[in-house]
Amino acid sequence: MTAGTFSNFTMTWSEAPFTLFIILLSIQLGAMLSAEQPVNGKNLVILTALFICTFLSRYIGLYTVGAASVIALIIFRRGRQSDAVKIFFSTIIAFSFAVAYLVLNKALTGYATGMPRIPTSESNLDLGLSLLISLGREFVLPLAKWKPRSIEQSLVIAIWCLALLLMLRNLLRASTTIVDLNKKDYCSSFIIIGVTYLGAIIFARLGSSPVGGEIVS
Repeated sequence: MTAGTFSNFTMTWSEAPFTLFIILLSIQLGAMLSAEQPVNGKNLVILTALFICTFLSRYIGLYTVGAASVIALIIFRRGRQSDAVKIFFSTIIAFSFAVAYLVLNKALTGYATGMPRIPTSESNLDLGLSLLISLGREFVLPLAKWKPRSIEQSLVIAIWCLALLLMLRNLLRASTTIVDLNKKDYCSSFIIIGVTYLGAIIFARLGSSPVGGEIVS
C-alpha cells in the first residue's frame, strides 16, 4: 500500500474496488506462476471473474488481460505450456466480454464508455512532470497530503525518510539473502500488474486529445 492507495480507499467510489480486484488478481496470478495453485477449472473461473470485475470497476482494467498474457508467457517458457494456454484462454474470454460490453455501450449511448471524455488542457510535458512528482510522493506515506509550511508534517516526513535510509543501509549490509522462489513469483506478479497499469494510464492519457473523445478509466 502507498499514500495514494490509502487516500483512494477513503475518498472514491470506483477506485477502492478497482484496487482491491487488482490486488486479488495479482495474488491469483502469483499463485499460478509459482504453481502453488493448479491451473484448473475452478481457479480459471476465479481468474476470469477477477478480470471482468476489474474491468467493470474501471474501464482501464481491461489492461489486466495484457499483463496476464505476459505472465502466461513466463509460465510457457518454464515448460508449463498447458497452464499457459489455459490462462491465455481465460484472457480471451474476459477480453471478449469487455468488447461486447463496450459495443453495447456504443449502441446505447453513442460512446464506447458511455460518456464523453473529460477535456484536458495540460501539455504532455506538464503531465510527465506531474507523473514524476506523483511517483516520488507515493512511496512516502505522509507526503500525499504534505503541506511544506507545516512544521509537524515536515518533521514526520523527515523521520520517515530517515527510517527508510536506515532500512536500506541494513539491507545492503546483510551478508546473506535467502530468497523464497514462491515469494519471488508473487512479487513478479505484482510488479508486472503494476508496471503495465502505469503504462496503460500513460498511454491512455497522453494519447487523448485536449477536447472531445471518451473516458477510458
